[in-house]
Amino acid sequence: MDTLRKQKRKLKKQIRAASSEGTDGLLVIWRQLKARHSALSRAESARKKRSQKRKNQERFIRDPFQFARQLFQQPKSGTLRVQRNELKTHLKKTYSDPTREIHLEETTCRYSSSQS
Repeated sequence: MDTLRKQKRKLKKQIRAASSEGTDGLLVIWRQLKARHSALSRAESARKKRSQKRKNQERFIRDPFQFARQLFQQPKSGTLRVQRNELKTHLKKTYSDPTREIHLEETTCRYSSSQS
């Protein structure tokens, strides 16, 4: 694939440098190289995909629970650089409910009377 890529680059340079009459033949050769390079690229990616699929199947058969856990586990990145009290106040402000202790009947009565 590397040699095909180099040949394509070399032909592109020749096409730019050539006169308008000589470019037709060079373009035909370049298209053939491009088609061969594309076919090789598709074959290589298909081979890699098959290999990865086989490895995944082997991992699943060896330990299905671990395989499933790794599918949904997000990678850890970065470090938390915040003071503990700042984090606690943020979490309390974000996730606490001031009306938690009020019974449901009282809240529905209060909200329904304020909306009417």
